[in-house]
Amino acid sequence: MKEQPWNVLPFRGTGSWDGITHKSATAVIDNGVVPYWPHSVRLTTAAAHNLVAGGAITLEGTTNYDGTYMILEVPTTTTLIVESVYIAETLTTTDLFKLTLAPGQAFEFNGFRLHLNAASATTENLTITLDGGAGTDIFDTEIYSKDMNGVQNIIWMPEDGPIPFGKDDELDFAWANSNTKTYGVEALWRRI
Repeated sequence: MKEQPWNVLPFRGTGSWDGITHKSATAVIDNGVVPYWPHSVRLTTAAAHNLVAGGAITLEGTTNYDGTYMILEVPTTTTLIVESVYIAETLTTTDLFKLTLAPGQAFEFNGFRLHLNAASATTENLTITLDGGAGTDIFDTEIYSKDMNGVQNIIWMPEDGPIPFGKDDELDFAWANSNTKTYGVEALWRRI
């Protein structure tokens, strides 16, 4: 069987990677805006999301929008324009916005690249954790962890080669980023 090409899923922003998980705020999904309409929707959040255009975001727990979307535009600190067909929905306090690699099919993860605009000056761990698709956290496993104090660049690949995952598995990227460094992260993955 021919191997699939590697894909790059980008994440970009300036704030906490956990800060876009709106557990205590609701978000509204509106119809998209010109020039992207009808293939876009606007997400409005109650708190600043700290994301930038060109990155990806994953929605989880919604009725119509679970999945990973590319951010087309960031008109304000509380709005995002993402590529999707519009279906009316108001998100609830249990809906999540995450930085997640969730292809929805069996995949291999071959590492990531990270660049910060300046080295972090705070002791906080960047983590990548498997959110196992088995429906229980018994299989959730930390894949990577690094104290970001003094770090500006990372290129990491698994020592033993790409790590395989099932179609329902997700990889959650998290870092508090309390000194709000501008970041760019690229997750390297492919279908299997």
